[in-house]
Amino acid sequence: MTVVQLLLWGPPKIIFQDREVLFPTRKTLALLCYVVLTQKPHSRDRLASMFWPNSQDGRTSLRKALSSIHKANLGLEFSSQGEYVEYRASAHCFVDLHQLQIQTANPSSTSLDDVLRLQRGEILEDLVLDDCPDFEEWLIQYRESVHQVITGQLQEKIQQLMAQQWWQPALKYVQHLLQLNPYSEEAHLQKVQLQWRLGDPQGARDSWGRHLELLRELGVKPDQEFEQLVASLQRQRGTPMERALPEVRAEILQTLLSCYHQQRVVLLQAEDRMGKTWVVERLLREIQGAVLVAGQPGDALVPFSTLRRMLAQLVNSSWAQHSQASILAEVRNLDILRGGPFTERGQEMYRLYFYDVVLRLLRHLHQMGLAVLVLDDVQHMDLGSLEVLVYLVSQRIQDARQYPWMMLCHRMQHWPPSLQGIVSGWLQHDQVSQIHLPPLSRHDIQLLFENHNLHLQDHEYRSILRYTRGNPMVVLELIGVWKQKEPQDAPDLKKLLQQIPRVHTLIQGRIQQLETNSRAVLQIAVVAGQDFSLDLAQTLLSLTPAQLTRAVQDLEDAQLLRDGEISYNIYMEAVLESMSAQTQRWWHTQVAEALQHRPVVDPSRIAHHWLQAAAPDRAIPHLLKAAEQAEQHYALRHAADLYEKAAHILKQQHDDSEAFSAFEKVIRIKGLLEDSNGISSMVQRLQSWASTSLEHARVRNVEASFHYRLFQYPLALSRARQAENLLNHLQDTPVRRENLIIQYLCHWRLEQYPEALEVLERLKSLARQQESQHRWEEVLLEQVALLSLLYRNVEALALLDHWEDVVKNQLHRFMAGCFEVSLRKRLHHEALAERTRQILQRLFQSERSIPEESSHLLSSALQLQLSGTNLLNKDVGDMIAEMINALSNLEGIDQFQDLPYGPLDRQVLDVYRPHGKSESPVLLFIHGGSWNTGDKSHYLSLAEKFCQQGHVVVCMNYRLYPEVVFPAFVEDAALAVNWVVQNIHTYGGKPDRLAVMGHGAGADSATLLAFDPRYLQQQHLTRQVIRALVCISGTYDSLYQNIKLVGHPLLLGNLQDSRDVFAAEFVQDQSMPVLLLHGMLSPHIDHGTAHRFAERIREQGGEAWAISYPNQDHYGPLFSMSALGQLLGIQQPFEDVVKFLKQVLQKQEPSPSSTPVYRRRKNDHF
Repeated sequence: MTVVQLLLWGPPKIIFQDREVLFPTRKTLALLCYVVLTQKPHSRDRLASMFWPNSQDGRTSLRKALSSIHKANLGLEFSSQGEYVEYRASAHCFVDLHQLQIQTANPSSTSLDDVLRLQRGEILEDLVLDDCPDFEEWLIQYRESVHQVITGQLQEKIQQLMAQQWWQPALKYVQHLLQLNPYSEEAHLQKVQLQWRLGDPQGARDSWGRHLELLRELGVKPDQEFEQLVASLQRQRGTPMERALPEVRAEILQTLLSCYHQQRVVLLQAEDRMGKTWVVERLLREIQGAVLVAGQPGDALVPFSTLRRMLAQLVNSSWAQHSQASILAEVRNLDILRGGPFTERGQEMYRLYFYDVVLRLLRHLHQMGLAVLVLDDVQHMDLGSLEVLVYLVSQRIQDARQYPWMMLCHRMQHWPPSLQGIVSGWLQHDQVSQIHLPPLSRHDIQLLFENHNLHLQDHEYRSILRYTRGNPMVVLELIGVWKQKEPQDAPDLKKLLQQIPRVHTLIQGRIQQLETNSRAVLQIAVVAGQDFSLDLAQTLLSLTPAQLTRAVQDLEDAQLLRDGEISYNIYMEAVLESMSAQTQRWWHTQVAEALQHRPVVDPSRIAHHWLQAAAPDRAIPHLLKAAEQAEQHYALRHAADLYEKAAHILKQQHDDSEAFSAFEKVIRIKGLLEDSNGISSMVQRLQSWASTSLEHARVRNVEASFHYRLFQYPLALSRARQAENLLNHLQDTPVRRENLIIQYLCHWRLEQYPEALEVLERLKSLARQQESQHRWEEVLLEQVALLSLLYRNVEALALLDHWEDVVKNQLHRFMAGCFEVSLRKRLHHEALAERTRQILQRLFQSERSIPEESSHLLSSALQLQLSGTNLLNKDVGDMIAEMINALSNLEGIDQFQDLPYGPLDRQVLDVYRPHGKSESPVLLFIHGGSWNTGDKSHYLSLAEKFCQQGHVVVCMNYRLYPEVVFPAFVEDAALAVNWVVQNIHTYGGKPDRLAVMGHGAGADSATLLAFDPRYLQQQHLTRQVIRALVCISGTYDSLYQNIKLVGHPLLLGNLQDSRDVFAAEFVQDQSMPVLLLHGMLSPHIDHGTAHRFAERIREQGGEAWAISYPNQDHYGPLFSMSALGQLLGIQQPFEDVVKFLKQVLQKQEPSPSSTPVYRRRKNDHF
């Protein structure tokens, strides 16, 4: 099926099968563009007179031009028979300017942004026909009509966004409009207004100045309304905020004020006692009609009485007289809210009535002048009050004009589980602005001191930062104390901190007044740090529950403990000072021993306490264990840091051999991360630690491996040969084998094939020495693969002589047979190839074979070779896939290959449909391969089996690492879904009966597509377009163990939150039915991930089945969906998928036996 792209919105380009098509004359190109863009029949006389007006042979020239178009074989539905010439729109032809017509007729079909991205310049730019005035006149009119359509749509979009007070997106469209029409005074006025509302007065003035220059060139005076607006802006050379507020918080305050002008609800987030109230107080000085509601009676440094005085100053007399300012503070104390969510209908009705009363009250207050409502410390409100608050904010988001602007100030912590989903939804849909109030930096502290004419040394600012942790309230108090000391006195920072009002009382007075148990709990809290818990204190002190409760209450009353944590870092310093070094070490020992007996504790935390207890020998095992766990969970940088720390401690302990091994792991991990910074110096240090020839050889192997990953193959080969020279008289087989593998890979990459074959022969000899038949067979097959790639077919066949008897391993026998079939076909030995194929079939159909074991072995080899960690390279995997495809029979199946669903090379897909079928359910398959390998062409057999079940099957390619990084793989899948929804009806499929299936990394893409709404929203689709989801051997939660991240950790790109890779993080409501298949013998994926994911879906009210197959590996369930599954005797997974899809896509009602269950045996059922 031919596919063509006509890109006419700019210099005209005709793209056919990824190449540009050129025509013999400019008029031929112009003729094609004219007929395509007008989309109506044209008589030959009319076309001849338009393009050849001065020629008597116009019709002859027209006939030649039409012949050139037909000879290009573009696959266009271009009719030129008879007297009329006409172009008919086709799904196989993409015309960029037609997308504008589609968007205008149906705005929901595609976004305006997508249409604007198609514009590359003027329509048919540089296509000038001087002797064709009729064509030139048509082109001018067509350009003007398109310009009017685009301008009208932009203006409509801008007005909608400004009405909704979305200033930033509106500004983007205004700027695009000005590119189209730089003299539009309305657009310039809108730009000035938007820049001012976004808190950029200087930008607004600059925009006005540029517009004035344009008007002067035209000799036109500006509009009076425009002049009045700019005059008001010129009188304001900076807001009061810019002039009055401290520099250290000016940026935060300016951001908050900008959000207020945009009327965007704000979640101001900060750690405890970072000065949220202090910031709010100064913000509200700039805003009239504001009310501040406290979530608690003040904090340690801002008493409740101060808040009340501020409140009285901020509101006018009518508020104070009617006590309206405290209405919400009283609302949260109502008895009706104390029980949390209601269950009885009567109470539910009462609560809804109460919500309505509060909403009406808030609307009334807003009409009376309440412009701003700030709620401070909302984390201290009870659940009922928070529910009311979240309800109010939700109504404010829906209708901003009826309610005051809101800002919620809360601590850095999660919301209650019942509300977390709502708040997350606000953030995901960009309905609120979340702003983090950070601690003061060293530079901020310096500015505060210098604003008070205090100039300190740099180390003093660092010390202040260390003791105050950047808390602005304490820094301000410290400045007050500092200014009171005598100038000649040397500053004693600790003493000055203790002189701070309230802090001195809290530290010196309250600690001394603590009871014995309370003081001991406090000491444990300080020593244990983040590992502290109340049950830890209870265990170490052997306290009864009553004693523990009393001690905690004592500490909370003293404001030394809050929510089980030390409430203030200065207290920690004071408590540590009151303890001797010996006492601290003793407590660290007790904490470490207690943590060792707990089931789930990070070993690095135990190691930390042993190091603090001056027991490094007891810390080492925990450090190494923590490093191994971090490596297993692919926190590779953390693992490298832990290994390096362990290596230095071991070196200090004079355990040189273990230190060398630990540091070797550091360099290997750095190599995996492709972190070249400092790698040379680290290798030199490792070399200095090596004391034997074997260790020196290991260093060279490490260097060779690192250079190979950086594509420095000659240098890698040089280091590998140096290592080989050191190994000549040694018998360490694993190191020698690693060395030979590196040499082989380097020769292969350098296309030094004779040398590569020689290294393979040595590897085979090494396997013989080890008496390892399995290794010998692996290398034999690699030799065959390399010879076949070089088309040295006769030599490859010679190695396979009598493979039925020589090769013992079931998997290797299958692969050897596949190789022989391929080689015989190349040499045109068709009869011998058929004989070998029959031997293969008999081999895998005989009763003596062990089908499931064969599946396990085959899938293990495929998984290893696809990840690049085995001798078997990718080309061998392609050949095995070719052999599996060769077992397929596609008779009665229509094939449509390489259909583009996007503009890039790998954004193509294949469609398979049962011949003569229509209105069929659709199955979109996403291949695996760790997001760095794989191809849709490997799955012909899968397409065959599902077409036989009546499905239209779509197999897609997507971009791979390192060309792109996450989330591009998932974005391509979303783009393919959009193509299926828009086009699959052309191929006999029903878009409303779409199922998505993926394997491995493809399963990860499929689940993210189905549960993270962002991807389909980019295509203006909802998750409801996917009716069913089938995932094979995927990973779905944070216990993610997949080989792809080991080999290619950088494919995640600059991912800020690793949880974005895990679909389980996005399960929040009912979803489409989900079937999860998993082989329990998969070595790289935790088989519990599928069951945990299914359970999470069911908890949210969805349907999910998780099925584990005890004797199958990563590829086992996938093989069942190909012709190979029949040879290997694997049928159950395929039958399970067919039954699931039939139940879901045929709209059958689930039977009582279809209750979602865990499945671990073949005889289980839905």
